[in-house]
Amino acid sequence: MKEELYDKFLSGINNMKLFMKAMKGALNESSTLSDQLEEKIDELKFHRIPKNMLLTDDYIYYTKKNQFEKASRVEFNVPIDDQKVPVTILKKMFPDSKDLFDSFIMMHLVTFQMQKRLMPTCFIVYNDQKMQFVSFDSSIKTTIYRKLYEIANRIEPDGIIDVLYVGEMYNYVNTKQILELESRERIKYKNSESLVFFKSSRDLTITSYSFDSNKVNDMKYIASTLLRKDNSFNNLAFMKPVINEFKRLNKKNKSPDFS
Repeated sequence: MKEELYDKFLSGINNMKLFMKAMKGALNESSTLSDQLEEKIDELKFHRIPKNMLLTDDYIYYTKKNQFEKASRVEFNVPIDDQKVPVTILKKMFPDSKDLFDSFIMMHLVTFQMQKRLMPTCFIVYNDQKMQFVSFDSSIKTTIYRKLYEIANRIEPDGIIDVLYVGEMYNYVNTKQILELESRERIKYKNSESLVFFKSSRDLTITSYSFDSNKVNDMKYIASTLLRKDNSFNNLAFMKPVINEFKRLNKKNKSPDFS
């Protein structure tokens, strides 16, 4: 039998703190031993770290040197119980946008204009018209693959209908030569950088846009890019788990039930 100990650890720590507080209130006396115990409890760090940051590590393996590199990671976390918010919040922020994806694009273009950098971010849309955002960064791409794979595994049980993604991407001219290099060697050969937006939906529609990072302050360029019909691309490998899961569910729902 497998048990999840992490949640029990958190419950145990909280119960210890409540017990100490109740005991001090009942006795109404100062105790050096009790004060020291409370200090020891407060010094515990792991319960303040998000579970996935504490228990999950990402690595990349370099075949040429037979070497592993561990990711340095950061994740944006909102300290509230319900991580989901109504999709109308984003629509109200950008009332002139034609849909949620358009609002998502404009929101992150404005952010990029101000700080010239973006953490990879996903907006997960549920069938109750609420959404959750997952924003993170890592020194290696493995984290992006894992994050999208985890989201794909939640699509059916959680009722996810759309997955929106934004992130920065390097562009190369000689793709064949670049693919022969290890990932850490490729960056010095980049020709340009792009801000990439991608949307995959339950109805199997795929929409994507790529903006030259050096032109995001040009509103005419942004408008022309959004209007362009040939701007989409479907070959983002890290999105494949999400796309394939939507395809699987679509096929499953169309299959006849002989039960």
